Amino acid sequence: MKLIHLCKSVFLSFVTKNKLLSVFALIISMLAIYSFTGSASLFLSPFSEEDLQKNCKYIIYVDSYKPGDIQSAFDSLPEIIDFNQSFQTLCYTFDNNKYIYDERFETVPQKEIADLYRYATPEYNIISGRDYTAEEILSFDGNIIVSEKTGLKVGDRFNTEINEEPVTFNVIGVSDNAVIPFSFYEKYDLTYVMSFIFERDLNETELSALSGVFPDVIVSPPRGIANNPVNYIVYFALGIILSAFSALQIYGLFLYMASKVRYNMRIMKIVGCQSGTITLINFIIVVIYTAASFFLTLLFAPLFEKLFITFRLIYVPVFTDYLISFAVYTVIVIIALIPGIRSLSEKLLREDGEIR
Repeated sequence: MKLIHLCKSVFLSFVTKNKLLSVFALIISMLAIYSFTGSASLFLSPFSEEDLQKNCKYIIYVDSYKPGDIQSAFDSLPEIIDFNQSFQTLCYTFDNNKYIYDERFETVPQKEIADLYRYATPEYNIISGRDYTAEEILSFDGNIIVSEKTGLKVGDRFNTEINEEPVTFNVIGVSDNAVIPFSFYEKYDLTYVMSFIFERDLNETELSALSGVFPDVIVSPPRGIANNPVNYIVYFALGIILSAFSALQIYGLFLYMASKVRYNMRIMKIVGCQSGTITLINFIIVVIYTAASFFLTLLFAPLFEKLFITFRLIYVPVFTDYLISFAVYTVIVIIALIPGIRSLSEKLLREDGEIR
C-alpha cells in the first residue's frame, strides 16, 4: 500500500511538472510502437507471396449466379487472403484506322464480389470523364473506361469484335488502368474467371458449399515453398533498432524529467526508502508511460491502418501485433534505463542528494 501511494505521488509530480515533456514522451513511445508494428506487417506478414503459395487456389469459372447464393456460401468459408480475376483483351480500331490495337481490361466486380475481399476491385484513377455508375456495373450498356496510353479521349468510339460479331463502344472515361464492369461478361455470354486463396484450405463441407454456387471449382494445389527465415531476421533486427533508437530518446528525456522531481525523491529518502525502492518506483512510472502510449496507439490505430489500405498492402495490423510491439518496446526501454535510474537513485541517497 505504501509503495502504491509513493508511486502515485511521484507519478503525479512527473505529470504536473513535465506536462509538455510527458506528451512528448507519449508521442515518442507511440511512434516506436507504430514503427515496430509496421515492420512486423512488412516483413512478417502471414500473407506474403511465399505463404500464399502454401495454400490451395480455388479457381472458379463464372457464367451466371445469384448474389444471395454467393453471400450465403462465403459466409461459412474462411477469410479470403488473396483474389485474382481474369483479364479481358479487346482488339479494336478507331477513327477508321487500319491498325489493330489490343488492350487488357481489368474487371470491376459487382458488390457481392467486392464485399468478399477488399482488393477484389482493381485500382484505377479517373483522369478525364467519369466513372461507371452503379447501373452500368450491373448492366453493361456499351460505355467503357480506357487506359490513357490508348490515346483515346472521352467521347471517342472504337470498334471491336466479340463472338465474331462487330461491336462499338463509347469512351466515357480515361484512367490509368483500363477497366470494364462485370456485367460485360454477362451481356456477351463470356466466361469470367476468379481465383480465391483462403487463410486455410477448405474442408470437404466447405468445398461442397462453394461448389453449390459455382459448380465447376478447380482446386490448384500449393507450390510448397518454405518460409523465408530472412523475413524474421530483418523484422526482429529492424524492430529492435527502431525500439532502441526510441529508448535512447526516452532515456535522456526521462532522466531530465526525473531531475525536476528531486524534491519528491528526497522525501522518499527521508521516510527511509532505499535505492532499490526508488529504482522500482521509477520503473513502474516508466511502464505507466509506455502503457498509456499503448492505449493511445490502439485509439489511433484505425488511422494508422488506413495507410495500409490506401497503399493496398495485403496485411493490416491486428491487436496482437500492437501488443507484441508494446511488450518488446517496454522491455527495451527498461533495459536502456536501468543504468540511469540506478545511478539516479544512488545519487539521491547521498548526503547532499544532488544529481550531477
